[in-house]
Amino acid sequence: MKGLRGVPGLLLGALWLGYSTAACEAEEVIAQVEQPLAEVMAAALRDGVDAENPWIRAETLRLMALSQSPEWVDTLRAGLRDSHPMVRVMAIEALLPGGDAEAESTALTLLVQGNEESKSRLLELILSRGTTEFQAHAAAMLLRDGSPEIRRSTLLQIREQGVAIEPALREQLIQDLDTRVADAAFGWLVTADPAAALERVQTGLRSSDTDMRRQALEFSRHLATADLWPTMRAYLLSGDTQSRFAAECVLGQLGDPTVEEALRTVILTGSASDAALALRSISHIRTERAQTQVERQIDDPRQEVREAALDVLLERRVPPTAVEPFLADEDPSLGTRALAWMIAADIGWVVSRIERMLDSEENVIHVLRSLHEATGQLDETALLSQLAPRLESLCDSPDVEIAHLASRLRLQSSTPPTLPSGAELWAPGRMYATTESLITTASPEHSDFLAEAARHDLLMVRVAAAIAIQQLGPAFQGN
Repeated sequence: MKGLRGVPGLLLGALWLGYSTAACEAEEVIAQVEQPLAEVMAAALRDGVDAENPWIRAETLRLMALSQSPEWVDTLRAGLRDSHPMVRVMAIEALLPGGDAEAESTALTLLVQGNEESKSRLLELILSRGTTEFQAHAAAMLLRDGSPEIRRSTLLQIREQGVAIEPALREQLIQDLDTRVADAAFGWLVTADPAAALERVQTGLRSSDTDMRRQALEFSRHLATADLWPTMRAYLLSGDTQSRFAAECVLGQLGDPTVEEALRTVILTGSASDAALALRSISHIRTERAQTQVERQIDDPRQEVREAALDVLLERRVPPTAVEPFLADEDPSLGTRALAWMIAADIGWVVSRIERMLDSEENVIHVLRSLHEATGQLDETALLSQLAPRLESLCDSPDVEIAHLASRLRLQSSTPPTLPSGAELWAPGRMYATTESLITTASPEHSDFLAEAARHDLLMVRVAAAIAIQQLGPAFQGN
């Protein structure tokens, strides 16, 4: 979804809750047929904002924000004070792009109060939606967080996004007591100033201080330079387990075949993080077995290892067939990256392969989620247009999540589908996706459909229809 980043689980949770709520109130829904449309719309919006279940409240705010209409700003700000964090985060997401001071203040409060997972997700939201100044402020706060994992994940996220941090803070993080935090900070230095990074490693390796030498050895994994080969060979022969692994990673990057078996052992039996490092390293060794190791880890149960495998394959600029399995990966971000490469290589081939994967009951939901995730990062119009017939057939799937995601994707193709009619009007997935799309695309010709949608038995369809009708304003021709 372009604009606000809706998570399929949240959307479908709200969808089902809205459906079951309305289904339990059939008499009220039937009575709406006799009510003036203005009253029906007002009731739908009130029910959405005041719903007992937070999933529905959050989804209602998302739809209001999707309209980008200033009339909903006060309602969105009220969401910042909601009792449930899900609703507050949705309000934050809607208001951050405009630099809303109250939204930023609420976001900072949640960053202080949240657990590790919520902090990481909130930072991701801030990096995608916040102003440049606020991104830097929030990142600096998390880089001083008491949790080493938060400091490390923040470093990795902001490095990818190109958010700047002060040199003094970066130096403090390079000296962090947690080795993984220090390693991530040094990786940043390698990107920002490779010469300074190499000098720091060489100086550390010559130091008489044991801790400085050990740290320099760990940092050397980020640098593939022949200047380090003699020192790494020495550590390989006389170092402890940790030192030997660091040396093996460096020598592997330099293409030394003598460390191949040691690296393979780590890939198969080591921790997820060490296995990912070893896989990236072994990929530089030019033996046939080492070169094919990455393909054997594509289905590795460890996400870090699968991500490393995809990194290596994309660096090699492989044919699209090599990354096809990632389209059905449980992590949609990997599918998105694979899809971008595949589209650039051969869009016709991609279409045929996705169509086949959509025929598999086991893969269909994962593929749809990857396509959905990609819509916020890629222009998929051409791809989705060619997939339109297959997506159309999935729009009426009895699985509401499949129907909903297929409908949303179908609506983004260059040839819009006809509006639902007849029995299709009561298919929750198709109706919700279609009505939501009209919030930003409706014209007077959609008036009759929106008038029907405003009286639908699914609460969230009624909410979406009410917002779309409000968007049309005087151009609306319904009754």
